Amino acid sequence: MKLALFLSLLVICLSDGVVHLPNSVKLTWEFLNEERVRFTYSLPGDIFEDFDWGGIGFKEVTDIGGMGGADIVNFIFEDPAADCYAFESGAPDYDVEIGGTKDLLNPFVFVLPDGVKSQWERKLKTDDIYDKQFVKGETYRLLWAFGKKNNLTGEQLQHADDTRGTLDIIFTDDFYNDELLGVVLSLDRLTNQA
Repeated sequence: MKLALFLSLLVICLSDGVVHLPNSVKLTWEFLNEERVRFTYSLPGDIFEDFDWGGIGFKEVTDIGGMGGADIVNFIFEDPAADCYAFESGAPDYDVEIGGTKDLLNPFVFVLPDGVKSQWERKLKTDDIYDKQFVKGETYRLLWAFGKKNNLTGEQLQHADDTRGTLDIIFTDDFYNDELLGVVLSLDRLTNQA
């Protein structure tokens, strides 16, 4: 009986796609139906000691270049997620400012005692040329980064070389990757901050 209960709970826990990122950040996704997915980006409270923003992006696995051509979701940590696109490496552009549409549905930020959760939904396929057109079961390259803001202007500063990375994900509801679990990035490693 205990084994059956444990296995049932395990199946429930594995019903989301999960990627562990550095600093105990976690990205999960849940397919709400055949046309819609909900993402959750969870950040522990101590990440605010070193970083002010995070970003994730999606590209085809055959596209090995940097940020250019990536569908980006940008997070100023206590603000709702922003729908962006990167033409090249550097600060991404908001989709709506370059002729695209805002396709992050119901973006919300939960401020919790132990951190922040940013949550949003989106259609797997949109009419926006700047959005990745997701297909369930396909493999994508996930880009991730963390950085600081300028304390005087509030401008988002570029990440350092060692505060960003990529990994390939399979866009399924049972995907799990913990290869970055336990990796800790800190302010003293940000080479672009004077």
